Amino acid sequence: MEEKDGITLGDLVNAVWKNVILVGIITLVTTIIGIAFTFGVVKEKYTSTSTVVVAINVNTSYGDNYDYVNSLRIVSTVGELVKQDIVLDKAADACDVSTGTLRGMVSVSYSEKSLLVNISVTSTDNTKTKEYANAITDALIEVSNSENYKFINGAISQTTPAKDGAYTSPNKKLYIIVSFMLGGILSCVVVFVKEFMSSKFKTKKDVENLLDEEIISVFDDNKEFKNNNSYSLVEANISNYEAYNRLLNNIKYSNLENPYKVVMITSTVSDELKSTTLANLATCMVNNGKRVAIIDLDTRKPVIHKFFKVSKEAGLVEYIEGSISKEELIKKTDSGVDVITAGKKIINPAVIIDSKALSTLIKELKEEYDYVLVDTPPVLICSEAQTISKLCDGVIYNVAMNQTKKNDVKEAIKTLKFANAKVIGVNLTKYPSNYKSDYYYYSKENGK
Repeated sequence: MEEKDGITLGDLVNAVWKNVILVGIITLVTTIIGIAFTFGVVKEKYTSTSTVVVAINVNTSYGDNYDYVNSLRIVSTVGELVKQDIVLDKAADACDVSTGTLRGMVSVSYSEKSLLVNISVTSTDNTKTKEYANAITDALIEVSNSENYKFINGAISQTTPAKDGAYTSPNKKLYIIVSFMLGGILSCVVVFVKEFMSSKFKTKKDVENLLDEEIISVFDDNKEFKNNNSYSLVEANISNYEAYNRLLNNIKYSNLENPYKVVMITSTVSDELKSTTLANLATCMVNNGKRVAIIDLDTRKPVIHKFFKVSKEAGLVEYIEGSISKEELIKKTDSGVDVITAGKKIINPAVIIDSKALSTLIKELKEEYDYVLVDTPPVLICSEAQTISKLCDGVIYNVAMNQTKKNDVKEAIKTLKFANAKVIGVNLTKYPSNYKSDYYYYSKENGK
């Protein structure tokens, strides 16, 4: 199935699962912060409510009664009167608080279809709320009986005195649930940015779009490729050699008129499995009936001898110096691959790489072997790779997914091309197995 251009739900799920520990940590930390905020920062609030009835009394032949219609008309007036300075000033004096403070705590509710007015006070002290609510009620009744409010004299009476405040907020359970949900959302955002907005390559489409180079092989992020320092060859079987056979075919069919015989494998930085790829590709070639020689030109950090269990000494440096013969230089191995090791350490590797003897050796090996594979230092770590590329027919460029920065890879390939290096294609390593596509079976041989 083709790799999709867009990000699918499956991609998001895989990304979250891949970073499940990170998701858990962010969610846990956010939840803990929410709990600490709820119980340590947010102040508990309590509410007390006093209820008054608005009823205008009238005298009838049947005795005292109340005027229901007119009482309803003045309910809203009474409700609005509660928060007027004339009432709150009296209540504030009685409670020894400021009028502004009291106004911020009081709320009034009433209905034009009911004779009841509810006076509620909310504060952080459950006993003070009772005191404030009753004080406001008393002040309201006192004001309503004054000369300025003759039309409601005697119409207001307290029916339900306020009691100690009842807990109203915060809703601690809700705060904790929201904190947990925010943690989950935040962690998903972090994962999304990390996986899909990274400066590193995440998918084959990223590589194709940015580098404009052909992907000639893909190696999954499996146990054989987890550790670049294992220095061991994969077991020779059909399953393990599938990716290497595909890489071999793509080298073979990339240029039929001028076949690539001297092939260099390099990368942008270390730990992109270039040496691992080269060593296993060589053994795969031998198992395909090819005569193969390896030259370890990574003289700064040579490792090819470790894969084939041969001595690093009596290598290329000694040969260029003239202390050993060509027959002594080429080491036979149990795998069938002939190996030329780097040799002893040298202060200036350029002396070896720029030597005419090396150029002559490579030309001779090209005539004697079907393939000559050359291991080099990473391009951005030292300058040798650019020079070595001039001695080779083509370059395979390793890119480790989720590891190598896009701009670094682009700059490194540009450096090689400046030296007129022929990049055969890009070999992807450490590729997440959940992103497989038909590239897994891609080969120039079958034309797909």
